[in-house]
Amino acid sequence: SQISADIQVTQYKEQENNEEISITSRALALTEYYKAGGNIYQLLILIFLFVIAQVAANGCDFWVAHW
Repeated sequence: SQISADIQVTQYKEQENNEEISITSRALALTEYYKAGGNIYQLLILIFLFVIAQVAANGCDFWVAHW
């Protein structure tokens, strides 16, 4: 019937809104988490150091494999 279809549409829209709120709140929480850890430059330096460490480890593996 039309009433049950309207109820289902309303429930679907409410579910979409709740999901959007949930995603937004998670993104805000993650942003606040990173801000609490320091500024963006510290985070970028940390990521850069992780990349350098991985490159060094891969380079060592390559060197040992061809030695």
